[in-house]
Amino acid sequence: MQIQVGELFSAKRMVPVINAHFTGDPEVFGQADIDYLERITGG
Repeated sequence: MQIQVGELFSAKRMVPVINAHFTGDPEVFGQADIDYLERITGG
């Protein structure tokens, strides 16, 4: 998805993402969201 955003804004290049902060409301998360976050974080 980020590549598509870069293309939309005619980005000349993309930079590697090494670290990111994610915040969210656990009351809004469903099980699918929790599963996804655990999968991408190795949790």
